[in-house]
Amino acid sequence: IMYILLPGSPPFWADTTREKQLAIIHGKYEFDDPLWRIISNDAKSLIQGLLHVDPTKRLTAEQVLQHPWVRNLDRTDSTPLPREVSDRIVLFNAKRKFRAAAYAAVCMARSLKTLHSNLKQLCGPRTLSDSELNHIRTAFNEIADGARGVTYPLFQQVMASLNIHFPNEERIFQLFDVNSDNYVDYRELVMGLALLRESAPADGTYFHDDRTLRFCFDVYDTDANGWLSKDEMQAMVSMLATEADKGVVQADTIAELFESMDTNHDGQVSFEEFKEAIKMNQANHFLVDGILSPAKMDLS
Repeated sequence: IMYILLPGSPPFWADTTREKQLAIIHGKYEFDDPLWRIISNDAKSLIQGLLHVDPTKRLTAEQVLQHPWVRNLDRTDSTPLPREVSDRIVLFNAKRKFRAAAYAAVCMARSLKTLHSNLKQLCGPRTLSDSELNHIRTAFNEIADGARGVTYPLFQQVMASLNIHFPNEERIFQLFDVNSDNYVDYRELVMGLALLRESAPADGTYFHDDRTLRFCFDVYDTDANGWLSKDEMQAMVSMLATEADKGVVQADTIAELFESMDTNHDGQVSFEEFKEAIKMNQANHFLVDGILSPAKMDLS
């Protein structure tokens, strides 16, 4: 709202809704409008602090009150902003946009509350112990070296330092990268590992858990189109060859395995078909075991 009030236009503009969403997610905005030339650096500094993507680095209410722009309001230039600013706000339909911004803030607050609750639950004693969390944090911080997240090559180093070796690790990285910014931060790493740990109980009941099976399906669905092709099936079995029961793989050729899953014979395997194949045929359990078994390790 502060950004809107000063130059009379919002910080995030794009040709499409998706592009605007990405700009918001990545915090991409500019001070390139000519009207920003007459706005103080302190005001810009405050806006930058408020629009920080990382909530841990975003200014708190107390920090805002102590910011030079707020503390020195009585000594700032009282020259009115150009008429163009108010004209822009009228054109921008301020009332509707402010209502939308307030609604978005409420939704974001609810979302963060839910995220915090889920993270707390995932990191509880049933999933990752305190010693495991400390070990993960140490490994992540050593390799991230102060960065907000790790790229795929560094993610591989983190996994290696934890002695975790997933098949198709690049796909695991993509699934851990919840906000699709090509980085996995500490929060995403913990949530991903904790979810896998929670999804892999020792009694094997995870073969009947849709969330677990969906994650495994998504690992194999490398183009993320919602279907498994024959090529993806071949890559899947090849990745798990060292972990799968060799006899099963040799007895049921990849073509036969694909045909047994493709029950409607449309040349592709849907999640529902994959799920039924896992639930109905114990010989197919290696397809899930190969993904979840690394998560059963002691990470401390």
